[in-house]
Amino acid sequence: MSYTRSAILAGLLAAIGPCVHAQTSSTTPGATAPEAPAGAAAPAAPAVPPQADAPKSPPLKIGIDAYLGLSDQQGNRTLYDGAWIGFGSAYPSVVYGRWDPSDSETVKASISIGKLYRAQNRIIDQPVEAYYQKRLGRSSITVGKYYVPFGVQEWEYETRPGVMYQYDDGANTVAASVNYNDNRRTTNGYLRVGRKFSERLTFGLSAGTGAGFSFGTDHNSGFGADATVTFNAWQLVSEYNDYRTPDNLHFRFAHGKLFYNAWGPWKPYIGVYSWSDEAKEEGDFRSTVVGVGRQVTPWAYLDGGYSSTSVAHVAWVEAHITWEAGVK
Repeated sequence: MSYTRSAILAGLLAAIGPCVHAQTSSTTPGATAPEAPAGAAAPAAPAVPPQADAPKSPPLKIGIDAYLGLSDQQGNRTLYDGAWIGFGSAYPSVVYGRWDPSDSETVKASISIGKLYRAQNRIIDQPVEAYYQKRLGRSSITVGKYYVPFGVQEWEYETRPGVMYQYDDGANTVAASVNYNDNRRTTNGYLRVGRKFSERLTFGLSAGTGAGFSFGTDHNSGFGADATVTFNAWQLVSEYNDYRTPDNLHFRFAHGKLFYNAWGPWKPYIGVYSWSDEAKEEGDFRSTVVGVGRQVTPWAYLDGGYSSTSVAHVAWVEAHITWEAGVK
């Protein structure tokens, strides 16, 4: 039985019923993609951090990476997870613990405190993340449950148990991962290679393989291309994905999001999103999004947006809280 991203969000809304995207301060394995502007619903941070000198902090830390807001979307009025383009909630609110036993090792576990992982008919189990990472110079090995590397993770944003190798020399990045698929009881593979050509241009190519590699659907192979272009105060983050089923039915996803970063503390943006699925598992959807965000405190980012979609018009406002403290 396959479980699609659309089904995940639709099941969440059904579970909530009528009662009802910032960079975190933690190091999270995943695609070594370029970062979106502060406060945006960004991809996971690179797993291999810069080897810079920094003051020693306690090896054990606890933190929160959570969302809380309101929207006028039917069945999703109160937001306990991060809103995504007027389609539903997609970014889980979590609390986490992180232990750094040495400068080259990290152990992290996070659990959901929102709705995405607590709905009655949930299909993604706790914990959200649970991994051990060992850094070796410019490389790292991660073992456990983590976000799989694919593109800038605008579509492919899910955690799976597995083993991942990453390399980052500042200009070139590689992330290769082998993961176990709980839904399909099979193995999936992911690869992303990236190149930072200049401060203005970063480009990446991704590939995925294995039945259900994307949200448990019948698609068993796929590729993606992503680019981040920066020009003065403007930054464009874009991605295109093409997945196939064994019967050669295509799922295609494309998005582009433009940020303006010279309006003081305000960060306005506009985005266009579209996907279609010949296999009819993920459906067809289009969305044009406009919004603005502001860092109101060091640990709170406020974002408001409006989306005109192929289904409805949706507006929302939410706070993204990212806080971490050392435990002595």
